[in-house]
Amino acid sequence: MGIKRSSTNHIHNAIQLYYSTCWPLTVRRQNMKVRINATGDTIVMKFVRPNPDTKLEGYILGYGSSMFSKQFIQLPENGEPYETEIDAEPKYLVAVQPIPSNDVKKQCTGKVNLEKPLHLVIGSVTPTSVLLSWGTFLKTPYEAGNIMNDCLEDGHYTVRYRERNRKWIYQTCPTSDTVVDNLKPDTPYEFGVRSNKDERSGIWSKPVIHKTNMGAGLGRLLSTCNIY
Repeated sequence: MGIKRSSTNHIHNAIQLYYSTCWPLTVRRQNMKVRINATGDTIVMKFVRPNPDTKLEGYILGYGSSMFSKQFIQLPENGEPYETEIDAEPKYLVAVQPIPSNDVKKQCTGKVNLEKPLHLVIGSVTPTSVLLSWGTFLKTPYEAGNIMNDCLEDGHYTVRYRERNRKWIYQTCPTSDTVVDNLKPDTPYEFGVRSNKDERSGIWSKPVIHKTNMGAGLGRLLSTCNIY
């Protein structure tokens, strides 16, 4: 994976490596090796796969001057090049995990609790997208270890959102974090989330009003959820 820095701007970016997995807690987490090479305006980070039958999945998260992220970048697949502009000040977190190439379903240990409403927090990613994060306890939107760990073994989550006094749009999610995109810039939206198991549904979270940032969108982001 290559991250290119502009040679005309003085950029101080800190790259933090974080390795996460969604295997059962009884399985010992496995360290990963990474080779880093910096030449001119290019930083190359090569993660060494544990064996040839695995591939890497993950994301790059850029933290702004506040607790909310300014960029969320899904790792490109199949060697496709990806180019974007990065800010001068934020730190960038790279989270990757190895998975078997033929493994299409993660093994998860999260349990559904239908009795308690979830706590929902929201952070802006781009002017047209936000990152939602929730749980039974209040947490920050980008709390390390949650984005790829909190997937459910016996249920799923439902997210709903809308412009004020408009029709709800729903998404089903297997994990406790997701990116909602294709929103209007500088527009207030109402969000909510609940747990689901079999044919039963939990209590909707307290409604959260979040206003998207101003400015042009930075392109469509990949979502982990199904829209309906």
